[in-house]
Amino acid sequence: MQVRYALLRQLTPSKNRWNLKVRLSRMWTAKNFVTCDVRSLDMLLIDEHGDQIHAVVPKEVIHQFTEQLHEGELIHVEKFNVSTNNATYHPVAEGEQKIYFSIDTVVKKLENQDVFIPMHKFSFVDFNDIPTICHKPKYLTDVIEKLNAITEIERIKKRNG
Repeated sequence: MQVRYALLRQLTPSKNRWNLKVRLSRMWTAKNFVTCDVRSLDMLLIDEHGDQIHAVVPKEVIHQFTEQLHEGELIHVEKFNVSTNNATYHPVAEGEQKIYFSIDTVVKKLENQDVFIPMHKFSFVDFNDIPTICHKPKYLTDVIEKLNAITEIERIKKRNG
């Protein structure tokens, strides 16, 4: 039987019978900063339209998914919960939804690579806009670098070789 996959933009909290075909883009362990206790396993998932969503595996069920979840892989996910993201931070710029895995969630690695799903998605912000958004803790911002000028290549000799 052919599985019907939903797109991330179709997810709503009112329904929990979704099947997803997504790439696990990034994965990290969220910890309590004071006690260093693991709170959850967090992930960024991307679908074939390039939409991205934050997914969370609560600490009580992390052991159930550690063998099945690997960055970069295409996966089938079903039986998960969708809710509005009310967290203090959002690792995804667009969308206000969040996925929560449960003890019933099913994850399978997809061997069939019949659809292109990018490995990463970036939401670029103009460098001059960073001061206005850095005080909004809702969205995480990474600054890579600022290019100030392009000049001719210059050979510099160091003392002692």
